[in-house]
Amino acid sequence: MAAHILHVGLPGCPWRLRENPIARDVLDLYSAREMTDPLALAGGAHAPNIVVEALLFFDRCLSAIHAHERECEKARRRLKGLPDV
Repeated sequence: MAAHILHVGLPGCPWRLRENPIARDVLDLYSAREMTDPLALAGGAHAPNIVVEALLFFDRCLSAIHAHERECEKARRRLKGLPDV
């Protein structure tokens, strides 16, 4: 579903991404965002550029998925004759 929303192809099973050290770091850092700044955990101004770019990309992808979910919910509510929330 995410690949369809983002118009990208996944190179295999999404769970296998956890085997990629950069993907694993980004997912771990992003999950810590509720308690602290993920960029600070990555090293702040000294964070590797690839990790910073990956965090920003992941954030954009997640935002696109959430926007798609909101649009789908709006469409479901319209079909049921319910007002937009």
